[in-house]
Amino acid sequence: MRKEKSKAGNYADIAYIDGYIVGLQAMIIADDWKDFPFWFLYGLGPVSDKKVFDRAIKKKEVFHKQAEGYGKRFFKEVLNESADLVYHHRPFL
Repeated sequence: MRKEKSKAGNYADIAYIDGYIVGLQAMIIADDWKDFPFWFLYGLGPVSDKKVFDRAIKKKEVFHKQAEGYGKRFFKEVLNESADLVYHHRPFL
């Protein structure tokens, strides 16, 4: 299913699928939370070091240009600065 979404360039669904998988992995490795990847950088993947994640966000690093463009277009349509909306992806797995 991920491969199909990737071919279509549907990065919102890909992120949902990846998050779902990581959530299932959490149940398996629940005893060692300190190394669990709670952050995700598209194009880089799961990140377990908050400093690495924070640095990438601060520097506005882009690891996947197509996903970055998709995200900017998608969220510009869904959200605006005055909106009190929290976007949630529809469940489909």
